[in-house]
Amino acid sequence: MTVSRSAGHCYAETADGIIALGSAYLAEDPRHVDDSILEPHLAEEIACNGFGTVQVGDHEEPEKIVVECLECGGILLEVENPNARKGDAE
Repeated sequence: MTVSRSAGHCYAETADGIIALGSAYLAEDPRHVDDSILEPHLAEEIACNGFGTVQVGDHEEPEKIVVECLECGGILLEVENPNARKGDAE
């Protein structure tokens, strides 16, 4: 994915045209990333990686997701799977 800007907002778009992250999403949306975080990475390649696994029902999901800049190594977003905490309690 590459960080771009349009209509006053920064965003990251997947190869198939899906806006994966952006400043135009509401702050409560997990895809929201503030312009102050995305703007320094304009035109740079970023990647999304999952780490660890957590059992959720009959399937596994990543325990944590990290979006990082491939050019400078900066972390743009780091989110823990909310099901990881639920799984620990069961």
